[in-house]
Amino acid sequence: MTLATLVQSTQNILYGSTPIARPEEDTLNGGITDVATTLTPTTTALWKKNDFAEFQPDGEIVVFAADSAGATAVRRAQRGTTGAAQTDGDTIFKNPPFTIYDIQWTINQVIRNDLWPHVWTWHQDSLTWSAGDYLYDLDQYVQEVTQVYQSNLNSDGRLHPLPNGWWDTEAQINTAVATNSGLLRIAGVHDSSATVYYTAKRRPNVSDIANFSSEIVDLIPWAAAAKMMATRGAQVALDAARSRYDDKDKQTNYYRTFMAEFLRMRDALNLTLRDEVREEPRFRPRTRWTY
Repeated sequence: MTLATLVQSTQNILYGSTPIARPEEDTLNGGITDVATTLTPTTTALWKKNDFAEFQPDGEIVVFAADSAGATAVRRAQRGTTGAAQTDGDTIFKNPPFTIYDIQWTINQVIRNDLWPHVWTWHQDSLTWSAGDYLYDLDQYVQEVTQVYQSNLNSDGRLHPLPNGWWDTEAQINTAVATNSGLLRIAGVHDSSATVYYTAKRRPNVSDIANFSSEIVDLIPWAAAAKMMATRGAQVALDAARSRYDDKDKQTNYYRTFMAEFLRMRDALNLTLRDEVREEPRFRPRTRWTY
């Protein structure tokens, strides 16, 4: 999974699949470099001064400095985007109400603010116990360990959880001490020669999208679409594109609809995750560690 895939899913929710709801499209007639100051659209009559074109899928925005009549002067890398080489035949959207740059920013806000602690991706790993070594680095983005156990001791084929009092987790540790600022502290094990396994919650992070569970990936675009629709200007623009909505009383409150779907999916996933792995009791006396 990538950010680009999340953007595409969000666009599909915002625009739908019918042409009437999507921005007008054109293509580039002849490739351009990342610093070129002119471009030629295939349909020159479509473009007027101050129209902006958004290249798909990289999202660079250029603004036409004059009515198009063949090769036309443009201002590159507008609205926070970055100039990039574009290829002959690339698709360009005309004046899209939702730009890729804004959708990406909104997706990042959803990941940062609306997922944790409600949902997470399960993370399983193992470590080799070393007598006298009580601290073990956790992988990046691992937020909270819920289970620590050993298995198949003396070939018994059974699971052997470590009691809660034998282990603990520490977060936000100086990186001079813990590489990823998280530590698993283990006071003892059942068998010092056996592998130690643990299960943990992997907190969603904008730099870790590739490791998101498919369930989290499915719900993010709904919240992103809702937030994009939170501005009345965006909703008016989309309503204008969807001309079939002539009766204003029949228009959908898109924000409410999209956000309700996001919350429904998030709550359902939260219940599933809580049922999958028994969580450590949240309140318990802190172990007094003696080494």
